[in-house]
Amino acid sequence: MRIKELREEKKLSQTALAESVGTSQRNIGRWENGENEPTYSQLVKLADYFGVTIDYLVGREDDFGVVKIENLSQISNDEKDLIRVYKSLSQEDKQKVLSMVKELIK
Repeated sequence: MRIKELREEKKLSQTALAESVGTSQRNIGRWENGENEPTYSQLVKLADYFGVTIDYLVGREDDFGVVKIENLSQISNDEKDLIRVYKSLSQEDKQKVLSMVKELIK
């Protein structure tokens, strides 16, 4: 499960995430610790909230899959090109790019 990783990337507390997806902080903690698993409907809510596929959320794929973007006009041509190029990279190169981007953010 990538719930904790995604939650921390968004700088959310367990409580804030729980409120956003309609569950308890205790459930979020149990899911993150592997003590319990979310139901299918909870997985759908989490995937929608984070903008990823369920397969990505549960670790079955390393790519975000199809990400829904509500308003495509919010994405510049440079951002579209960046996504297109990123998707064409090998897994190893994707990890390198992600590492570099995370360093830039710091």
